[in-house]
Parts: sequence; structure tokens; C-alpha cells
Amino acid sequence: MKKQIVRWLIDKNCIVEEDAELYEYALGNILFSVLPFLGGIVEGIIMGDVLSSLFIILSFVTIRRSSGGFHSKSSVLCLISSTIIMIASYFVPRLVSRPLIIVYITIIAGGVIALLSPVENRIKPLMEYEKRRNKKKAIVLVSVWISVEIFLYWIDCKTYCVNIATGILLVMCMQLLCIPEIIKKLRGDKL
Repeated sequence: MKKQIVRWLIDKNCIVEEDAELYEYALGNILFSVLPFLGGIVEGIIMGDVLSSLFIILSFVTIRRSSGGFHSKSSVLCLISSTIIMIASYFVPRLVSRPLIIVYITIIAGGVIALLSPVENRIKPLMEYEKRRNKKKAIVLVSVWISVEIFLYWIDCKTYCVNIATGILLVMCMQLLCIPEIIKKLRGDKL
């Protein structure tokens, strides 16, 4: 799809052929930034609760960008698995009977995210300054989202509270999938 769009832009003389690869890369980044939100909105429309879907996707995506974690080798596999995970995560709040326990679990998950962030892997290596910056961003973002979660619990919006918790727990799970790589790195092995 990226190639077809870039080809169309070249045919319309909007861009030059020599910059095609750069535009394909940029278009891919834009698409994979927008698709999770569009998917969340579509899922919310289908399920009849757009706000719940948005709380899950916003808490997940905003923290995930700086916290790192598992990355699929293929963007198509990433899109498919992310879609399945997001659909499944929509149902998590409906299974929770004690939201206060989820708040406590999320605080622990926030600590894990703060401790591990940023988790890099061989697909997305980071420079030293990026590691420091991303760690700070991850800590601030997870703190903000947990504060919003606690506030929503306090004002008796428990479903949305659990939606945010779901997003945060998904981030932690994506980091924990990289534990073998983290251990190798701590031992001094190559990634």
C-alpha cells in the first residue's frame, strides 16, 4: 500500500523518484501511528463503547512509545497481533469484579515499567541519550496514567479505570516478553 501511494505521488509530480524510499518510510511511520487509534475507534464503535477503547489504546500507545518492549519482525504480523490483543483487551474490564485490586496491580506494573524502561531489542536499538530520554518519558507517562486511573476510580468511573489499567498491563507484558534478551544483555551477551 505504501509503494502504491508513493508511486501515485510520483506520477502526480508531488515528489521526485529519488525520494521514494524516504517517503515510503515516512508513510509507514504515519500509518502505524494512526492505525492503532483508528482501530480503537472502529473497535469501540462495533462494541458500542468508543471511550473504553480509547482509554485502552491511548494509555497503551502513549506509554509504549517510550517504554519499549517486544516488536514483531513483520509489520503485518504486528498489525494482526495488535488487533487481536486490542479486541481481547476490550473484554478484560467486563471480567473484573474488584477494580481496587486492579489499581494496586497497575501501580506494581507501573513500577515494573519504570524499572525496565526502555526495553530495547535487536529490531529497535537505542542510542544512550534515547535510553535516558525514553526512561524519563516512560516514568512520567505511566505516572500520569496511573493518576488518571486512580482519579477515575475515586469518582466511580471504574470501567474506564480498568480500561487504563488494561493498557498499562499490556505495556508491561510487552516488556516482560523481552526478559530473555534483557538477561542476555545484563550478562554481557550480544543482542
